[in-house]
Amino acid sequence: MSSATASEEIQCYLQQLMKKEGIDAYETQFEGQPGKGENYLGNVTFLTVVPKNGGDAYNLVVKAAKESKELRSAMPVEIAYKRESYMYRVVFPEFRKFVDLMENGVTLNYIPKVFWICDEDLHETLIMDNLKHKGYQPWDRTKPMNLEHVLMVMKSLGRHHALSLALKDQKADEFSEITGVLTNIWIEFCKYLDPVVFHGALLKDVLEFLRDAGRNDLANKFQPIFDDVRIILANETPEEDRLVICHGDCWNNNLLFKYEGKDCSKPSDICFVDFQMSMLDTPVKDLSYFIYTACDKSTLDQIELILHTYHESLKTCLKQLGSKRDDLFTYHQLKEHWKKYSSFGLVSSPFIVKAELCKSDEAPDLVEITEQRKDISNIFDFKLKDEEEYKRRMIEVFTHYAEQFL
Repeated sequence: MSSATASEEIQCYLQQLMKKEGIDAYETQFEGQPGKGENYLGNVTFLTVVPKNGGDAYNLVVKAAKESKELRSAMPVEIAYKRESYMYRVVFPEFRKFVDLMENGVTLNYIPKVFWICDEDLHETLIMDNLKHKGYQPWDRTKPMNLEHVLMVMKSLGRHHALSLALKDQKADEFSEITGVLTNIWIEFCKYLDPVVFHGALLKDVLEFLRDAGRNDLANKFQPIFDDVRIILANETPEEDRLVICHGDCWNNNLLFKYEGKDCSKPSDICFVDFQMSMLDTPVKDLSYFIYTACDKSTLDQIELILHTYHESLKTCLKQLGSKRDDLFTYHQLKEHWKKYSSFGLVSSPFIVKAELCKSDEAPDLVEITEQRKDISNIFDFKLKDEEEYKRRMIEVFTHYAEQFL
């Protein structure tokens, strides 16, 4: 889609949105788009709509799926975008209705407000609040998160997961109804992108990193896990362990933080964005994916504190939501799930950390690659400019996992 066409389509959506908001006359100020490597499956546009009657301005983000037929034949773009719209149309309203009944101070403020949803094929679009105008900002994705940020994420994931557990506990039929379609969306991606090829190449690099570091013992121990990469990513978790609606793609790019004053070392609030990979699954899919893509050794050494912080937040929120049972998800269960499922975050980490460290001029352009009929299974099979940092991060992550389980 050309920028001119995109602008015309956005203006059409804005016209309908403003009419819905009761605003007839307004001006639109386009503020730009994020850099290359920020959004692989979609186009994001920042803009401000200023009512001519003097009302408050609307600071918006327009997130539209890429229309490229070649890309859509190579990646499940439509499925991902419609999964996110389902979260905003169905799941979050159900959560809000449940929370409003409680009147206990629990909120869904960690989710941006969405003003407009279009599910039409080839035109899947969301228009939502631009949280940067409310003081939220991303963490520098090229750097591992400090402990304060990690604990903030854990507390928020605890509250997010508690909503699922409490709703299922108290309104099982409603929970079953909204989660029936929330299957493991990674299965869909693996139909398009063979995990053995895509992740396998990256995992082989990790084995070389370990051997170069003199850890042949670890490299040999990891081989069976790497052989199971398809099972780890593309198998549906047993029903008894599919307990919560996971964010599904909980990494640096999808987290925004707010701070008090100029000190950005300790956040005061957090917001999650991009729910395209949401699914009903074990909480550990979210936890391990985030921990193994955001942390280095300094924070991984605090894993017990990190998991305890998550679980205490979960327990507190469950009580606030009126679920007083102690057996909904105990700390013992959390540790058992961690043993069974944290390999999900582990095998995902080479790809995600590489994307985090990727400079804009290194980031692959999926539309360009697919339209040139090139194979996308090896799009991240290249050396980074910051390869040494990537190597360090991977050695620390895989060593941490090995010390726990191998």
